[in-house]
Amino acid sequence: EAADVQILSPKQAFRDTTPQELSVVTCNLLAPTLHSLNYPSEQREQWALEDRKERVPKAFAMAKQHNADILCLQEVEGGDEFRDALKSLLMSQEEIAGQTVAGYDQFFWSSLHPKRLGEVVGLCVAWRADRFTLLSSQAFARGQLVQLQEIESG
Repeated sequence: EAADVQILSPKQAFRDTTPQELSVVTCNLLAPTLHSLNYPSEQREQWALEDRKERVPKAFAMAKQHNADILCLQEVEGGDEFRDALKSLLMSQEEIAGQTVAGYDQFFWSSLHPKRLGEVVGLCVAWRADRFTLLSSQAFARGQLVQLQEIESG
């Protein structure tokens, strides 16, 4: 049986899903570390700092505004250097059409190249702990597998 696919306009949010449904949003955030490569080498660090301050919070808000059950992000900064910033951006609440939508309190981040130490650009899957629990996760070059289990309600 074919699934019913719903396409949302940029300012719309998914309605709350039932236990039999699932909504997923995926978004490439273009990490400042990569975005800054468009600038001369002497300007990259300063430009990346400004990018993190100005564009990145807006990009996170855009990705989160749909209120999806699961949020998948590509080219997002994380790792030891940016873990706290990533957590804060994911957990922040958003205002959507006059309603406050909860952030994502659980996530799995992995580097685009897991075998390279110190990599800060990667992939992220985020969810809310009141709806899903993590069963397993695995990172590999430019990808990850994340298995979640829905928490039974009631």
